[in-house]
Amino acid sequence: MSGIDEASGGAVALNGETLRVNVGPQFASQAYGALGGVGVSFDFWNIRTVIDFTYRYGLSNVIEPTERYSINQLAGLGEVPDDYRLNNLSASVSVDFPLRFISKIYEPF
Repeated sequence: MSGIDEASGGAVALNGETLRVNVGPQFASQAYGALGGVGVSFDFWNIRTVIDFTYRYGLSNVIEPTERYSINQLAGLGEVPDDYRLNNLSASVSVDFPLRFISKIYEPF
């Protein structure tokens, strides 16, 4: 990092600063949650279409509360992680079709 610090009342050059922050301990090693979904498939001519929805609900905090303020470089700047839970909704549409026309009557070559 390099730059000029003008917040201290004068122009102070910051040269060659290296900063390495290991935030790994701030995250919990295990997170628990629940997953549920619903889907439907239907055939339209010779094409199968699938539509599904999935919801993930986080039951536990992703951040380890005991390690929240352990990194002084970030806590001094106000960068303290909030409580995070992994909640999301996803949807997908799939269209499957054969590469050649398949009829109900199977005739081997």
